[in-house]
Amino acid sequence: MASERPFGGEEGARRRRRAARGHRSPREEGAALHGARPRAWRATVSFGLAVLLAAPGCTRQGTIEGDAQIVIYAASAAVGALIGSVGTIRTVVRQQRQAPPAHVLEEVQRLNAEILAHRQQGNVDAAISLARQAITLLEDAVGRWHPEVAASLHNLALLYRAKGDHARAEPLVERALAIFRTELEPSHPSIKTSLDLLAGLHLTKADLHLAKGDYARAEPLVEKALAIYEEELGRTPPELATSLNNLAELYVKKGDYARAEPLHERALAIREKALGPEHRLVAASLDNLAMLHYAKGDHATAEPLLDRALAIREKALGRAHPDVAASLNNLAMLHYARDDYARAGRLYKQALAIREKALGPEHPDVAASLDNLAMLHYAQGDYAPAASLLDGALAIREKALGPEHPDVATSLSNLALLHRARGDTTRAAPLFDRALAIREEALGPEHPHVAASLQNIAILRQAQGDTAEATRRMTLALAIEDRRAAVLLTTGADEQKRAHMAALRRSTEAAVSLHVHFAPDDEAARRLALTAVVRRKGRVLDAMAYGLAALRRRLSAEDRALLDALSRVSAELSALTWRGPEEPRADEASPAPARIEDHRAHLARLEESRRQLEAEVSRRSPEVRAELSPIDLAKVQAAVPEGAALVELFRYHPLNPGSTSLKTQWSKPRYAAYVLLRDGEITWAELGEAERIEGAVHELRSALARPASDPRPPARALDALVMQPIRRLLGPTRRVLLSPDGALNLVPFGALVDEDDRYLVERYAFTYLPSGRDLVRLRASAPSRQGAVVLAAPDYDGPLVSSLPSATVDPPSTTRLDLARLYGARSAEADPSSEATGVVRFRPLASAVQEGRAVGEQLGAAKVLLGAEATEAAVKALHGPRVLHIVTHGFFLPDQKRLHAPPPPTPLDFGSRGSGLRGGALPPIEDPLLRSGLAFAGANRRSSGSDDGILTALEASQLDLNGTQLVVLAACETGVGETHSGDGVHGLRRALVMAGAETQVMSLWNVRDDATLELMQAYYQRLLAGGGRGEALRQAQLAMLASPERAHPFYWASFIVSGNDAALGDPHVEPRLPEVRPPRGCGCDLAKPPPPGSGAGAAAALLAAFALTFRARRRGTPGGAR
Repeated sequence: MASERPFGGEEGARRRRRAARGHRSPREEGAALHGARPRAWRATVSFGLAVLLAAPGCTRQGTIEGDAQIVIYAASAAVGALIGSVGTIRTVVRQQRQAPPAHVLEEVQRLNAEILAHRQQGNVDAAISLARQAITLLEDAVGRWHPEVAASLHNLALLYRAKGDHARAEPLVERALAIFRTELEPSHPSIKTSLDLLAGLHLTKADLHLAKGDYARAEPLVEKALAIYEEELGRTPPELATSLNNLAELYVKKGDYARAEPLHERALAIREKALGPEHRLVAASLDNLAMLHYAKGDHATAEPLLDRALAIREKALGRAHPDVAASLNNLAMLHYARDDYARAGRLYKQALAIREKALGPEHPDVAASLDNLAMLHYAQGDYAPAASLLDGALAIREKALGPEHPDVATSLSNLALLHRARGDTTRAAPLFDRALAIREEALGPEHPHVAASLQNIAILRQAQGDTAEATRRMTLALAIEDRRAAVLLTTGADEQKRAHMAALRRSTEAAVSLHVHFAPDDEAARRLALTAVVRRKGRVLDAMAYGLAALRRRLSAEDRALLDALSRVSAELSALTWRGPEEPRADEASPAPARIEDHRAHLARLEESRRQLEAEVSRRSPEVRAELSPIDLAKVQAAVPEGAALVELFRYHPLNPGSTSLKTQWSKPRYAAYVLLRDGEITWAELGEAERIEGAVHELRSALARPASDPRPPARALDALVMQPIRRLLGPTRRVLLSPDGALNLVPFGALVDEDDRYLVERYAFTYLPSGRDLVRLRASAPSRQGAVVLAAPDYDGPLVSSLPSATVDPPSTTRLDLARLYGARSAEADPSSEATGVVRFRPLASAVQEGRAVGEQLGAAKVLLGAEATEAAVKALHGPRVLHIVTHGFFLPDQKRLHAPPPPTPLDFGSRGSGLRGGALPPIEDPLLRSGLAFAGANRRSSGSDDGILTALEASQLDLNGTQLVVLAACETGVGETHSGDGVHGLRRALVMAGAETQVMSLWNVRDDATLELMQAYYQRLLAGGGRGEALRQAQLAMLASPERAHPFYWASFIVSGNDAALGDPHVEPRLPEVRPPRGCGCDLAKPPPPGSGAGAAAALLAAFALTFRARRRGTPGGAR
């Protein structure tokens, strides 16, 4: 074996002194390792750097970005880091490994120079031949198991990789990796450089597997690389961002979006910090994160990310770069999903032109563009060009990627869709089957693309008349989606959860259509349809409620801080939304544009903070995944009480599987009803077109809100459409647990009239549920933590008792309601029109004090807060009161997306801000939780704090009502909100469920003050005598119906019961209200109570919800309105 050559003279002495001090350069380490002249070491490093500079930097959307960079990094590390590693030196010295002779190194140097020249000229085959010669020389000199051989193997792998020959590159990388693992010692203290090398090698090999679609083998390698950076090196270099990105994209490929999202977000943050916000790798992270949101159906979040990525890439890379094409393609996909075919087509064509020129006509990315353009033609019914493009895309993918690649399955599936649309089911069937087989093998049985293939086959079998097989396939598909939803609903903000569930809407409708229109007598199809409805209706509400409840139950210091932060942001967002921008100066007619823009920017920042905090609530509540797991229909049926019936109403678009046009594939919406008793089979009824039913709903609600009208004709008309078909299924059942959908959420079913001209309240006790699934959830009720609380008759002109010391309070002000001027034309109907364009104030309710005291006496040891004590701060201080009763004004602004009329010229001064704004000066309030709420003490005064006397539904959703058995909102329209098919009513009704309340009693229109007092006293009398929360209200309503003066349903039918209709559970608990409002999540560490009679003395009160009537005539009716 050759020995190390010592350095002599002054040079040797200098080197020995440096070594003694522990300062040994990589060059010296290399010389010591190899016993070679420094120029040989320089030659090796020079080659590594040359490869680094010569290798192309390419990215591929939809796979892993940074492919070449990963391989190049590993190669340069193999050449430089390995040779310079102290650990490797000592290992090799210990093993007395022979260094390559000088003449061999010189020859390798010459070959490397030629290899580099050929590589730069694009002559990869010649470079490969020379690289093989270099390996042979080294193996002959030092054997096959030497680090120099490993480095050369790695270089050869790079060349095969550049050629796209992954099959030959992979074994070379595997052999190099085996050598490195043997020669290096990861536990050695001087091993950091070697760890970098290992991480690079893991990523190289993982990338090879990913390029081949072998995700199962790639995942552990990416995770190993990630572990090296995070656990052993303890740093976050750009290379770590690459690992995070690769692992995230791996999870995306597997359909595991919940695990992918935080990895993509972290990779983006690392890159922005390390590389700057305009770097092309930042654009890659933005693009990947955007497409993750796109895959989840969250297009609103995806679009700005895609726009930013495109701008960065065009600036950094030029408009003709393939990465720019990737961004254009992804933006086109987004517009395609929104049915903006013209814009999508332009972007798709731009992307295709760039790819064909930059990558060549046979590249897989070109195939992707052809495929996308084909589906655009398909969507517009232009089948001939679509077929040609799909054939071309399939041919390219099979040649470039192999016949078993998931992208090949995409082309097969799209081609099958085209044949099915043309009515050629014979040609479509084998293509669908082959696509499914590839996806199951490559992606696993739980991937969303597998679910899509199963649905495609189900619809095909349905068109062929094979409903049994269609039902079987659809059942499998929906089960995959439901299991994935249980995971995805534990991540992200509320709006992201809604976007994901909205993406599943079509498959739910397909299941119902299959049963109702194609297999009405098939028990399996009937069970499939009802299972889909029960599992998916109101699912997002469950996720948010479970997440908040989990944190409140656990209540660690971190949980409490998170809940406090979410409550503060919600309060600030609500206050700022309603307050508007700063008032104009004396010389201004309206606020300056700069202040309006500042206001908008502040709102946007708060919205983003809210989304982040909601997502953190989800992430910190992993235990809710079990509660969100797909529920079995048998469990729901077992939870139906004896003598009761669950009625699930569902609004759906029927699917026409034999349609030859996408425009006619889905028909106009209709309603269906499913009835489930505790024992027996599922029964159902098809109710008819939604347009007709919803027209009847509008007519009925209009009649019910006017005591001078005759409500019986519209009540009978709606009953004939909805309840009469259901009545045949109920038999003798009188207790109806009703889960409405769409506009039917806003109908008091007790006010419908049957064939015998009787109101249904005389036959049935109705209780409303967001979903039949709630029957299982409501079985596990939390214990109450406070006694009953009554809040009534707030002093709207009185002083504010704020929870935030920063709040400032001004004298009583005139509250003007011209929300259209403030929030743009879409809010026109929110304005009370010509009847109320003047001053509108929250006026005292005549019977509020009497009702508050009366209910307090009926409840016994209740805490009653009246006047100045009825504050927003007191409401926010509550922690699970047994019963919460509120008497105040409430408000709900209509869905602004439906508003058309131009705004009247009346200025707005609501509370204190926004005076004199011109129309459209501020963005409309789109969030329905910000468009509904309650007024409390000080609401007519001006406040710059977050506790401003107005509690929005958004703020109410953050209240701690876990353990609250009953919330009664004795006010106007507190049960009204924005209806979403499959997702209930967004407003105070939703907020109370999120806050944890078991049961809510709320109203559906403007209620009379005196009639409400009468109804509430009768309700509590029956409730406290042991009546159920639902039945007690029914008995009180029947008593009013028996009175000629109150027989019109305007007086008694407005209030409905939602949630648990059983009798109140545990005996009432003595009130233990916190003397000083603690953080939202906790009632501990309380301060001493303030002096009696002080404004802050009542630091607890109630939850929120009532609806303020904006019509001047309502306020003028006898008895007043709430």
